[in-house]
Amino acid sequence: MDPRLLDRYFVLIAGLLLAMMAGVQVGSAVQESPTNDEPVHLTAGYVYLTTGEYSMDRSHPPLGRILAALPLLGLPLTHIAPENAWLEFKNLVWGNPIPADTIVLRGRLVIVGLTMVFGIWLGWWTRRRFGSSVALLAMTFFVLDPTLIAHGHYVTTDLIASFGIFLTCTFWADFLDRPGWKLLAAAALALGFAITSKYSALFLLAVLPILYVIAWRRNREEPFFTWLGAIKTGLMMGAGASLVVVLCYAQDFRNFGAGRPLPLVQPIAQAMEDGQVFGAMEPATGLLAFGYFRGVHELALHDAAGIPAYLLGHFRRHGWWAYFPVAFLVKTPTGVLAACVIAGLSLWQGRRRLPPAVVFSCLWLPPLAYFMVALRSSFNIGVRHILPIYAFLYVLLALVLIEYGPLLLRRAWRWTVVGLIVLVGAESISVYPHYLAFFNMASGGPGNGPRYLLDSNIDWGQDVKGLSVFVREHNLTPLCTALFTGAPMGYYGIAGRDLNQTGTPEGVANLPCAVAVSVNLLQGLFNSPKKYAALRRREPIARIGYSIYVYDLRR
Repeated sequence: MDPRLLDRYFVLIAGLLLAMMAGVQVGSAVQESPTNDEPVHLTAGYVYLTTGEYSMDRSHPPLGRILAALPLLGLPLTHIAPENAWLEFKNLVWGNPIPADTIVLRGRLVIVGLTMVFGIWLGWWTRRRFGSSVALLAMTFFVLDPTLIAHGHYVTTDLIASFGIFLTCTFWADFLDRPGWKLLAAAALALGFAITSKYSALFLLAVLPILYVIAWRRNREEPFFTWLGAIKTGLMMGAGASLVVVLCYAQDFRNFGAGRPLPLVQPIAQAMEDGQVFGAMEPATGLLAFGYFRGVHELALHDAAGIPAYLLGHFRRHGWWAYFPVAFLVKTPTGVLAACVIAGLSLWQGRRRLPPAVVFSCLWLPPLAYFMVALRSSFNIGVRHILPIYAFLYVLLALVLIEYGPLLLRRAWRWTVVGLIVLVGAESISVYPHYLAFFNMASGGPGNGPRYLLDSNIDWGQDVKGLSVFVREHNLTPLCTALFTGAPMGYYGIAGRDLNQTGTPEGVANLPCAVAVSVNLLQGLFNSPKKYAALRRREPIARIGYSIYVYDLRR
């Protein structure tokens, strides 16, 4: 298509792309039950909004939770005291007169809205930098990505953190390319937005200075790129980001009037004089008296303790360095993987005329650094933990394919790009509405997913509603269940024996019922792999959303 036509109709095409994405996200959201993490995020945000206390699960910053819980303030929900938040977090969703689907959908629509804003910013910024063709191709990859569709409609912190990281790096790229106070202030506030969305965004504190040094080489001795300018830039970034953090943790400062020491102002020197060298790190004093740093501390402890993980048929608590490379290869659309290969060859072919070093570095260095940090994480529980890399990847792919692809592909270039889009779109449409369980065609598709990964890559409790429909339609009685979910079975009309509560003293093979078992438990992620080995040797009569396997053992 003529680039001039793309430029003329850019807003219309971009709007249609985003509307399509929103449509499939909402369509998926209304068909799925709450995932295991969503009630926790919603409760933490709701309790904070209604009581001013943020003491439940500090391992995530509050910003995303606050935004998701805002629409709940208009509902007549039961009050939850901060000290009882963990005990009653399920009651917010399943213990109120308002239907659970209504409560969760309100929060999910906030995340869908954030995904739309993310897509708008990606398209607007990319168009301004590289033109309409690059922007529309990047947006096409973005809106068709099954992982972004999935985690862009769940109440978690993954999508908002991805947006915050991309927003920060693009504002930083603009500032480094055309230094000015307004762009610097915008980058500072975006940094605060990112680090109050998820603690993983703290990697930016190391990456942004590296990018500044790269820009220094080109702009040496110009305003903002002298030693004094560097100090001013650092102070502005610190002040802007700190402002957002302080606003999000306002209750820590509010409590100062109630007799609690104001965080970060406590005389740490006094603690050292008393011989308490590590007094500044005690939870009740010093840095850890401030909620943000306490949350970082709790997350570090959680990471050190590890979490059950699964990769290629093996189990481990502290994960593998290969986990995220494998997750990327099997959970990224086949068309995108092919585009990566073509883009790499095209970039090599046109390496003599690379894009401006500063802006280009802001697109490849942050996702690379983020990915490298993820390799050492114990949280090997889902591709969602590398979600921030995808927006950068799609802008880079679009830029290289449009600007350098013709050098490699020549006359076949246009048809190759069209073919890649069709391939990505076909994979995306084929998995609707079960985007969480997407695995690419090259890996064998969603049905083959448990060979590679488990947990939030496939099974997060999202298909209980689907099981309820299947049980009613097929009259599966008596029924036994072993589900990886916090949802009460009775809430969805599923009646039967809960094997998680009773166990299987008679042996799995001797159960006189139809058995519905979550794939996490079937494979042995949170129980002994031997427990349901007899079922793994049988062919299920159905797979509900790829995450719940149904076997008929009735005689």
